[in-house]
Amino acid sequence: MNVYRLFFIAAIITFLSACTTTNYAQQASGLSLDMNKAEVLQVMGPANKNAVRKSDDQVMEEWSYWTPKRIGLTVINSALLADDNVTVFFVDGRVSEWGDAMNYNRILEKSLESQQKIMSNITYPDVKMTIEDNRAK
Repeated sequence: MNVYRLFFIAAIITFLSACTTTNYAQQASGLSLDMNKAEVLQVMGPANKNAVRKSDDQVMEEWSYWTPKRIGLTVINSALLADDNVTVFFVDGRVSEWGDAMNYNRILEKSLESQQKIMSNITYPDVKMTIEDNRAK
């Protein structure tokens, strides 16, 4: 009887530990601008996905966090399906922003910033126009 009781308790503990999830959106409240990577690692833990690129002589890095979605007994580890999705953005090793990278408003804002940057670099030719009134002739 004791063996069954121990097995039952172990099964409950395993089930409950599997049900606990990290709430990355809540953990992100511990972040602040200009943190270094070690400080972010301490607050958020290791990222699910990392990406690095170079832009305008700056190293841009993204650390993405999400909690796998549980549907019944199936766990789906996908950022697209996750309820909480946090991406931490670094510029030259320092936090420049964080939040939901898949947020529609953020995507639109970044697109507008990019378009403004492109438009500000366009030089327009000088055009001189004269209008003559030929009606009196």
